[in-house]
Amino acid sequence: MLRLFLFDLRRRFAASERSLRSAAIRDLAAIPAELRADMGLSDARLVDHADRQARSLTAARHARNAQALLDVLNRIARKRGFPRLRWRSEEM
Repeated sequence: MLRLFLFDLRRRFAASERSLRSAAIRDLAAIPAELRADMGLSDARLVDHADRQARSLTAARHARNAQALLDVLNRIARKRGFPRLRWRSEEM
């Protein structure tokens, strides 16, 4: 149960997609305007790129969280004598 509590705390204090997006925009905005123009990065493309990056990081975090939760639940199940848990996506 302590592992579940720690898992929940880690999830609760993780950066939100909004803050990840803001950080990506800050990083990309640090590129000098002349260089951005040479790279073909208009302001709109800059924001689109930041959105994609934030969504990608969020999706990766969700996958890590799902695996971590499954690991914690497997430990609990095994300690109680149940067989190993298996994840099956709804899409299958």
